[in-house]
Amino acid sequence: DMRAVGQLLAESHNSLRDLYACSTDAIEETVGRLMGAGATGARLVGGGFGGRLLAFFPPGVELPADATPVRPQPGARLVA
Repeated sequence: DMRAVGQLLAESHNSLRDLYACSTDAIEETVGRLMGAGATGARLVGGGFGGRLLAFFPPGVELPADATPVRPQPGARLVA
């Protein structure tokens, strides 16, 4: 359920921002841009919160030019 996962991702990001002050203006602007581009959710991730964002986009949505798509590699499988 992409919408539910996206909502959890967004809530997790908001928690990091609000409870732990782990965000910056630039990160918040980027989260807003990703959400405006069609992401169902986005969250700050990375070692030491080093400045990467994970965003979920539904199939068929055109990614922003500076986004790096992550796709399943050989051997990946759907877990139901």
